[in-house]
Amino acid sequence: MKKARLYTEFAYLFGIAALALGTAFMEKVNLGISMVVAPAYLIYLKLSRIWTFMTFGMAEYILQLCLLVIMAFFMRKFKVSYLFSFVTAVIYGFTLDSCMKLIANIDASSFAGHIAFYIIGLILCACSTQRKNYWCF
Repeated sequence: MKKARLYTEFAYLFGIAALALGTAFMEKVNLGISMVVAPAYLIYLKLSRIWTFMTFGMAEYILQLCLLVIMAFFMRKFKVSYLFSFVTAVIYGFTLDSCMKLIANIDASSFAGHIAFYIIGLILCACSTQRKNYWCF
C-alpha cells in the first residue's frame, strides 16, 4: 500500500488561506472569533477608529512585529530565522484582508445565516491548525 504524501508547502499555504477565510467568516457575523486572532482584532477595532487605513491584516502583522521585538529584547539575541514568523504574519495579513474583501458583499443577515457562517469559519479555522489535515480534504 502506497503511503499518502502531504507536501509541507501545500499544507503551509492551505493553513494560511483556511485560517484567513475562517477568521473572515467569523468576523463577518460578529459572534466571536478565535482566541488566536483576538488580540490583533482588538488592536484593529481600536486603531481603525483613529486611522481609517488600518486593516485587520495590518493589525495582525504589526502585533507580530511587536512580539518579535519583545522576544528579541528578552532573549538578548536575534536570529535571522525569527524573521520567518514575521514573513508568515505578513502573508497571513494580506490573505486575511483579501478574504475580508471577498466575503464583504455576501449577505448573512438572518440568524440562520450567522450560525452557518460561524460554523463554516469554525471548521476552516480547525482545519487550518491541524498538523495532519487529512479529514479536511
